[in-house]
Amino acid sequence: MRSIDPPALELSDALLQSYTGKYYSDEAQAGFTVVIRNGSLYLHRAPQTMILLIPKAKDRFATDAKGFSGQEGEVTFVRDKMLISVGRANGVIFNKL
Repeated sequence: MRSIDPPALELSDALLQSYTGKYYSDEAQAGFTVVIRNGSLYLHRAPQTMILLIPKAKDRFATDAKGFSGQEGEVTFVRDKMLISVGRANGVIFNKL
């Protein structure tokens, strides 16, 4: 992994931990595991995909252009769901398993 600037918004370890877990979308037929690495939150999909989630507000994160096939994205956590918006896909729901 390359070195990245620290996020502008600091979130507590307990809050970051609350987002972790496995998520799956029936609509997208895809899943992600949300993990914490070196104090930052990532979307992980085996075998190698690791997408940094950059905090923008409580429950709302951005990804850089390398996150989703060269497009920037937004990830929002709502209760036991994760909504991903990228390109033409807006608010695709991933349920926490």
